[in-house]
Amino acid sequence: MLFDPFYTTCENGTGLGLAITHQLMELHHGKIEVRSVINVGTEFKLIIPRKQGGILDG
Repeated sequence: MLFDPFYTTCENGTGLGLAITHQLMELHHGKIEVRSVINVGTEFKLIIPRKQGGILDG
């Protein structure tokens, strides 16, 4: 649900930002970690593997 296109809780949002980010991370074999605390905030950690010698690490 969080990464579904057009899902937003913002009044002026389109709901595409996280969906596009999620798709790009998958294309690059990365991952997104999400930590959220109600009434405090949400933290997103993007993990992108690095490429060395033509082979992906991680």
